[in-house]
Amino acid sequence: SDPGTELAKLCVNENIPVIPIPGPSALVAALSASGLATDEFTFVGFLPKHAESRRERLIISANEASTQILFVPAHKLHQFIEEAASLFGDSRRCVVVREMTKLHEGGPLKPGLYIVGTLIGNLEDITLRALRVLRSADVILAEDTRHSGKLLQHYNIKTPLVSFFIASVHPFQQWPCFSIISNCML
Repeated sequence: SDPGTELAKLCVNENIPVIPIPGPSALVAALSASGLATDEFTFVGFLPKHAESRRERLIISANEASTQILFVPAHKLHQFIEEAASLFGDSRRCVVVREMTKLHEGGPLKPGLYIVGTLIGNLEDITLRALRVLRSADVILAEDTRHSGKLLQHYNIKTPLVSFFIASVHPFQQWPCFSIISNCML
């Protein structure tokens, strides 16, 4: 029911960058930008070091229909892709996400979809990076403009706020840089 999920899929399919603005959880930020199903997922974490235990865990994940999220050290990525490909087969999509925090990111925003993490109850939980993105975007899309409007007003953000439902608009045709606040609750 989250229109942000459908918008991320649409952008991924059109080769439009999807840039999550991480909050406290890198895995949720990565999932939101992946274009994969977000309605049900399993967080596996790091795989076992022992080859047979790792294979057993990958078989379990391969047999699951839901999105599987795994942490893989960069130096083991090639090994992971080879092992997973032989077990998951050609029918599963794999998305590799890295550098979630982008320490040196700055300057003008590049065209794309920026996903700002959900706020739960406290206006002070938003990050400085999220505020910068919300101020710099051409437009902010939100399913619930009433709650999102409170956030923008609180931080004196003047970026236009538009009600968004996936069936009603294709934002990348209208705006080169936009952000979405999904399920914003204040």
